Amino acid sequence: LERYGHHLGLAFQAVDDLLGIWGDPGATGKQTWSDLRQRKKSLPVVAALAAGGPASERLGEILAADAKASDFANFSEEEFAARAALIEEAGGREWTADEARRQHTIAIEALDAVDMPERVRDRFAALADFVVVRKR
Repeated sequence: LERYGHHLGLAFQAVDDLLGIWGDPGATGKQTWSDLRQRKKSLPVVAALAAGGPASERLGEILAADAKASDFANFSEEEFAARAALIEEAGGREWTADEARRQHTIAIEALDAVDMPERVRDRFAALADFVVVRKR
């Protein structure tokens, strides 16, 4: 169960990082691109920066300039949208979604090693499914 919880926690965080950039504000209760507004170097950002290529390089240049900006709060919606688009173009969104699914699979497989009634296993699996498909 410890292995299940560990990998489910990693899946949860990956999904949370996706929602922090692309989540629906009506569902999450957070502002659009909230993690970008807070300058978080979340998993999609790190994956995009590590991917290499033109979008990754441009994102790195923009984020380096952002670090020097004194009034980040006054950035336009278009500037945040451009950052999100570069993260997606560089593959950060897809990589993070794939990682959430991978961690989910490992968590579910960990349940096979635990002797428990099927109805209990089903509840653990349902919790894991909820973590990966959640919208908030």
